[in-house]
Amino acid sequence: MANYADTALLDALAYFTDPANAKEFRTPEYGAMQAYLDYANIMLPDLASIKEGESQAERIRYFKRSQGTVGTSRTVSLTGKYGDTSYLTPTWYTRTREFSISVKQAENNQESAARIMAHQLKNTIIDLYDAIETLAIAQLDANKTTSEGNRSGLGSWDSSKYVMAIANSDKDNYFNYIKTDMVNDKWHGLLQAINTGNINAVIAEQTAQGPGNSSNLQFQYPGFEFYTCTDASGSDYMASDYFGLSYIVEQGSIALVPWIPQANRVGTVAGSYSWSSIPDPFGKLGQLAVFKYSTASDTSSSGGTAQDAVYIYEVSVDVSFLHVPLSTGNVVYKYGLSTS
Repeated sequence: MANYADTALLDALAYFTDPANAKEFRTPEYGAMQAYLDYANIMLPDLASIKEGESQAERIRYFKRSQGTVGTSRTVSLTGKYGDTSYLTPTWYTRTREFSISVKQAENNQESAARIMAHQLKNTIIDLYDAIETLAIAQLDANKTTSEGNRSGLGSWDSSKYVMAIANSDKDNYFNYIKTDMVNDKWHGLLQAINTGNINAVIAEQTAQGPGNSSNLQFQYPGFEFYTCTDASGSDYMASDYFGLSYIVEQGSIALVPWIPQANRVGTVAGSYSWSSIPDPFGKLGQLAVFKYSTASDTSSSGGTAQDAVYIYEVSVDVSFLHVPLSTGNVVYKYGLSTS
């Protein structure tokens, strides 16, 4: 043993500041999830409030378009056409994330129990958000329209991927063509554009050109609200033959509804088990369900002791993605800027 070993200096410890450490916890923009959330309240009443149990089904009723024959002369004998209604049954997706807190681990560590808990919760929410964003992108792709409709002339219809392809040579009119296409297919309202990251380069270049610029392209941007999907999933989302892709939908046509079970909403305890809820720390999903129980465990291999009290948590939320139903086609349109 070296001399004075028992009184040698310990390792010097310092902390990164919270803003610096935040780089480790950076997240995507969650653009698809945000697009579903932004106009949910104007699309339908609070669906979450009428759902009482996890297995309870709900229906959303709506009027169907009833197309009749327009006559060319009056008659005394009428055979008036009846209208019709239908309903949409929401599908719910449950996403959960578990973590553990060891009492003795915190006692044996320079980090406090409160900081460890905050760190675990942040990891958990990021993982849940990542999972829901992936699901949101998949929902956009699964609910895109699969027909060209009245959108001929400004792009080429990709009938295998159901994408309206805008030629790269028409890049300067990408959103102008999209807006014109949507009007041609009877969409006249403000549009949500959920884009892959590469499309941001097009937007940045074109919006930087002021009104006095001879090649000003800003004229095409009013009427759009832009979102970014930096994490893509689903087949052909970032297909090699497209520089970037956009999902286009008229505002008020899609919604994301979060929900948690009643036991969590009211607070329930059964022995060492408890069901409760917490406000979403990131502020998008309202309340999150928390299921917790305690147990005795040997955590000596994880920085604890042979006899330790461990609290195990599950944070969860159910989500439903809603799309206004149409008799023909779907409300989501997919566009791509071709590489050629």
